[in-house]
Amino acid sequence: MKFALYITENSVPEWRTRYINYRKLKKLIKKCRVARERTPPVDGAQPLRSRAGSANSAQHSDDSHVDMDEGDEYLKLLDLDYENDESFFNELVRQIRKADRFYRERETEANYKFASIKQQCEILAAVPSSASASSSAAGRLPHIFTTRPHFGSTLEVPVSTVTNPDSSDQSHTEDSDDDNPADGRQSAAGAEHILATTSNPRARLIKATMEYYRFLELLKNFRVLNEIAVQKILKKFTKSTGISTERFHARLKQIHFMCSDSVERLISHTETLYADYIDQANDKRAAKKALRVPDSAASSKKRMVSAWLTGLMTGLALPPIVLVIRHIAITPASPEFDLLLQIYCGISVPILFLYLFALCLHIWDHFHINWVLIFELDARDYMSPQAFFELAAAMLLLFAYTMYLAVVDNFFGINRFLYAPIFLGVLLGMLVLPVPIMQQQSRSWFWRSFMRIVFSGWFEVQFRDFFLCDLMLSMTYSFVAFQNVFCIVSHLSDPVGSCSVNTSLGASIATALPATWRLLQCLRRFYDHRTPHPHLSNAVKYVVSLTVIVLSTVSRYTSTKGVYNAWIAASAAATIYSYSWDVLYDWGLLVRNKNNPMLRSFVIYPKWVYFSAMGANAVLRLGWVFLLAPSYWSIVTDYRFIVYGVALLEVFRRFFWAIIRMENEHSNNVGRFRAVKELPLPFRINIQVPLTSISTS
Repeated sequence: MKFALYITENSVPEWRTRYINYRKLKKLIKKCRVARERTPPVDGAQPLRSRAGSANSAQHSDDSHVDMDEGDEYLKLLDLDYENDESFFNELVRQIRKADRFYRERETEANYKFASIKQQCEILAAVPSSASASSSAAGRLPHIFTTRPHFGSTLEVPVSTVTNPDSSDQSHTEDSDDDNPADGRQSAAGAEHILATTSNPRARLIKATMEYYRFLELLKNFRVLNEIAVQKILKKFTKSTGISTERFHARLKQIHFMCSDSVERLISHTETLYADYIDQANDKRAAKKALRVPDSAASSKKRMVSAWLTGLMTGLALPPIVLVIRHIAITPASPEFDLLLQIYCGISVPILFLYLFALCLHIWDHFHINWVLIFELDARDYMSPQAFFELAAAMLLLFAYTMYLAVVDNFFGINRFLYAPIFLGVLLGMLVLPVPIMQQQSRSWFWRSFMRIVFSGWFEVQFRDFFLCDLMLSMTYSFVAFQNVFCIVSHLSDPVGSCSVNTSLGASIATALPATWRLLQCLRRFYDHRTPHPHLSNAVKYVVSLTVIVLSTVSRYTSTKGVYNAWIAASAAATIYSYSWDVLYDWGLLVRNKNNPMLRSFVIYPKWVYFSAMGANAVLRLGWVFLLAPSYWSIVTDYRFIVYGVALLEVFRRFFWAIIRMENEHSNNVGRFRAVKELPLPFRINIQVPLTSISTS
């Protein structure tokens, strides 16, 4: 693998613009070589750098650190014969300066974060003893607040209370505990006045420490990759031009990000902190294992097995599906049969979308879009795209044979309408199963996210909340099927007469649920941020969507032309408004810029993807037009299949929407250099630690 590709594959996606541009430097080396081949230097000519003044005598005597802001001094270390050589080293110095400044900023942030994490650990160790009396009465910490101080907030505390993480005496904390036991009691006394922001401080502190450790790992990766890039590009320059860069390389070793080992020491201190305060086993090896993110290459064999299982289960599901389609083609229509088809067509939509969503994950991985961070998943334990494909295949296999038993061959002789409730009950039981098997953490994440959606308006809205709710908006056809299943369980004696879609008000309520949840989320975001745009502007979109649902319901009951025309007008307005919002806000496109006209300044996919998505989104949003007069299109005159086809088109439209929506969110993280989750700390404290007291440089 070429090193330029290696950097792309292993760099932190959100920090990619701050890495040394290895490809650009390679192109400049090529120009240097071409210039030398065309115009060899004239004998006796003075080196180009001599114009800046000879400083060779001073260079040998002065070994002090050269700041990157004085990068031109580096060029005096070389006798350059060509202008192209000078342009290469000017660009190299600019690239090194860019990486060094970014590394210094992140290192400063890491020092402050370590100070706050250490202080939180000391408080956690002191709270149980000081709060034992109150916890026996109240069963919790002295006072629980709903405030959410951010992980990187400014800290204020006397410097003497914070241990220098770079102290040469690494046993400083242990010695202070042994020699001055009053320190622990003093912290405990202070802990009585510290306010907890959660009922489980230890669990939150564990998550915050793990995210901080992840941040340190990424920062170390940043430093190592850039250091290797500089070494390799200098070797390539020497090989291409014959100019020795030994003195240049020797002086580069004084650059901060190439000589600093503070991140490695912070990693070691964090492991010690985790072992002593959180794990309380004093086992640094176990702490390191718990904190580190597993290597993705180690699970390659597991991914191969998952791909094989996905293909096997998908293949086994195809025969019963084909038999069901054949049975539908030869079976005359009847109310009972139509209701069965309505149910299983609705259940098939989310299963199909699972395949598409797994494909989305694969695309995001391929383009290094950090969906794990955006969804706030644990980087140590989450479902990979291969696992999602496997889940989709397993659900399709179970669904295919359940549908076959209900529609074609009722082998067990039970009521045909009971197969769907049994199928959904099994899936629900597997989802809430409180056993550490079958991706328990991912199942728990989905269940918590779904409950946050159901109770929209009560919780602060996160990206995963409105993203998943937007996905549900494209599966309202399935909500009607789920409502039918619930209705059938309640009316087993006469399911056809009681659960007809044309006479059931529950179908309209089920259709309106996702839009209602999304509207409540917009209102909650307006309540939290107090900005009418974009939150109230976005809410208007869902008000219009709910209006379409209400008019459709009224039109079904009254059959008046005026209501029908109002439904058409509202549907057209909803289509135009939603499409405009998709392109302008959800995707952030059509922004004036020099880099990518009609798109935005920073894009990740090839440009044709965005233009194709804009066109496909416009066409697929017009699927409701097929419902106006099905017989007019002369393609499929059966209204049931037209509705199902429109539902499938909407699922594919949402697939395209999700691909670019996630990319736009990732682009925002890139702009903010956000590579890890910003978790709130469990205790509300104010610490102020001067940088000089914890500096490791």
